[in-house]
Amino acid sequence: EAGKHIVTANKALLAVHGTEIFAAASRKGVMVAFEAAVAGVQGQLTNQAPHFVETTGGSTSGAKIIPYTQAGLDSYWHAIRAWLADLTRRRNLHQGRIYFALSPVGRSGSEWIGVLPVGSPKRFAYFGSAAPHLAEISIAPAELSALADFDAWCFATCLHLLCARELTLIWVWSPTYLTELARAMMRLKPALLDAIASGRPAPYEAALSGVPLPPPDPGRAGRAVAG
Repeated sequence: EAGKHIVTANKALLAVHGTEIFAAASRKGVMVAFEAAVAGVQGQLTNQAPHFVETTGGSTSGAKIIPYTQAGLDSYWHAIRAWLADLTRRRNLHQGRIYFALSPVGRSGSEWIGVLPVGSPKRFAYFGSAAPHLAEISIAPAELSALADFDAWCFATCLHLLCARELTLIWVWSPTYLTELARAMMRLKPALLDAIASGRPAPYEAALSGVPLPPPDPGRAGRAVAG
């Protein structure tokens, strides 16, 4: 009822009152976790202690909590390392800027399930030794992913994309994500052009007060209007 996620090892309670508990959690949009792994018990699901968890919509039995260990992250990096090296060589990623959409929008970094944070505390955690460089050439500041205001996030993301020079790669987890950003650019065109020219996100100045934004570029805004 307080709108908080629930973590319990009391499966007897869930066996008797599980229907009511899960129904109440669903109404409040929170999760009920009863695996020992998220309660910090070692040796559950994996021999390594998880660094963080991710939530995913299950196809058969509802949402699931996925623990991520260092071994799991290392395996993922091993799987994509050759792909990223080839992409870097063919697209000269080291000479340009990139946009990677890796985390759900509106994740403040303050959400925890049990003793584990939801989502990695580190940027580009899935990219192993390449993470620091990818973070350095990313056009999106870390503060963007923590914005709870979706409209402000959308505006700032569009602004960074439109102002990025030498943008060599856009990587998104869903084509719909990219098409929605393109639609937002058209919908917000007048305000975005004003923000490019002035450096001030007039409609969302309060929401974006702590988010780094591109410097003013009146020339680019003028060329966009002329085009």
